[in-house]
Amino acid sequence: MKRYTQKILIIGLAVLFFMPLACEQGLDVTNPNDPTPEIVQTEEGLKRQALGIWVAPPGFLGLPGGGGWAWFGWSLHEAMGDNIVMPWINFDWNRFFGNIELIEYSDGTAPWSPRDQANPARSQAEWAGFVNDRQITAGGYEVQWETAYSFNKEANRMLAALDEGIQFSSNAQQKEEAYRAWAHFWKGYAYALVGLFYDQGIISDDPLDTNNDFKTSAEMIAAAQAELDLALQTASSYGAIANDVVPNFFPTNVNAQSFIQNIYTLKARALLMSKRREDISTAEWTQIRDWANQGLMANDGAFLIESDESTYLTTVTHRWRLATNIWHRVSARVIQIMSENNDARLDRFQFDSGGGTFANRVTQPQINSPWLTLPTSPYAAQSPGTAPQFVLSAEENMLMLAEAELGLGNPDVAAQWVNEVRNMPLQQAGLPDMTTATLQDIRNERKVALFGRALAFYDARRLGEIDARSEGGGIQDVWVYHIDGNGDLVLDTDADIYFDFLDYYAIPDAESDFNPSADVGPEM
Repeated sequence: MKRYTQKILIIGLAVLFFMPLACEQGLDVTNPNDPTPEIVQTEEGLKRQALGIWVAPPGFLGLPGGGGWAWFGWSLHEAMGDNIVMPWINFDWNRFFGNIELIEYSDGTAPWSPRDQANPARSQAEWAGFVNDRQITAGGYEVQWETAYSFNKEANRMLAALDEGIQFSSNAQQKEEAYRAWAHFWKGYAYALVGLFYDQGIISDDPLDTNNDFKTSAEMIAAAQAELDLALQTASSYGAIANDVVPNFFPTNVNAQSFIQNIYTLKARALLMSKRREDISTAEWTQIRDWANQGLMANDGAFLIESDESTYLTTVTHRWRLATNIWHRVSARVIQIMSENNDARLDRFQFDSGGGTFANRVTQPQINSPWLTLPTSPYAAQSPGTAPQFVLSAEENMLMLAEAELGLGNPDVAAQWVNEVRNMPLQQAGLPDMTTATLQDIRNERKVALFGRALAFYDARRLGEIDARSEGGGIQDVWVYHIDGNGDLVLDTDADIYFDFLDYYAIPDAESDFNPSADVGPEM
């Protein structure tokens, strides 16, 4: 694990979900929309707490509600996993998330090192250290941390209220079990966010305080699995609150059975994504397969976010930002996969070469390159603003099954799962069924079918693509746009890209400066 010297510190988070206030003292405790501890001690308050648990903390980039996570956090993963490209210096997009090691062209053009273009030149790890400073508010380094611990804190509030006793109007046992399952699910999701991205984290069950007992990323994943196991213990009672806790921007039908399936899919994800592929044992492949077999399948109620074009979600979801033609554009490597395979999904990515200059890690400055304009889907027949973001999905679950089967020596069964994904209504790839699948087949399908789902970085990490050239990292024989010696835009179809990205990131200074620890992290 690559790390850099750091203080291992953390701040206790006390941000509530439904208001822009920074502390509880200013709350109107009579307002049932503000889930203070007093309010949560009633059934109605508990319901509102559960309903709002998804909404990320306010304040990041000045965006209300979940803007920082639903847009910025997901975009970070898609960019570092090479699914989208961004030329912008705003929020250190290109300096941090797209600052790759080297591009080698096949047509005689001199190699280009994007990370050497800045003044001063910094590697991606050096930029990560530079922006991990609470005085630098534009880096976005802390958004995943803040989001995860807000989820955890709000889940802890629910559990504390249940421990103190809630007077339910009816079905008391079933409702209590269901709310406990809901809270433990989001604690598991939160700990997975920390353990999959940061090199350390904390485990806290206190809704009002934190601690400085720092855990490794592996321990955070173990904690996530433990919370999800607790959720499974009472998840069968979820139907008692199913109509009360899913917000209207989750346009999905999650019943007790599909809630359980979501939990198993998240368990499989947490195990798969926390490992380098070569380190996954036969027993772990079997475990991933067993969990995924109990996970989401076609037509099951998966968690997804939908913009309704009347709330903050319209302008700050990752998918909507793609649709606006400005912030993000699809990576040429994603287009390459569909183009070379004659994949019908390519028609959903509409292109326009008149998008203005686009200097980034796959181009030279001052060029125009294809860019995503409208992520159409059956969910968004008329408006790009309603294109969904999937928190968990059947496609992800089936592709985990495909990879597990491949890891267990069953490429024919792996192919069946890839075929299943390609033929789903949301995909409609129009490709002939395969009889056997390779790792590259599964990798390609994940880049296309799971595009925009905040999994790309984890995929690139566990397959070693983000590693330095000297460590065998990078991707070869890929599409890259650049300017040739005549000043013309050229598509090189046989280039090599080397990333040299960090695989885990240090605790944000915005948190660590306020909660000192005696421990110091290892050298990178």
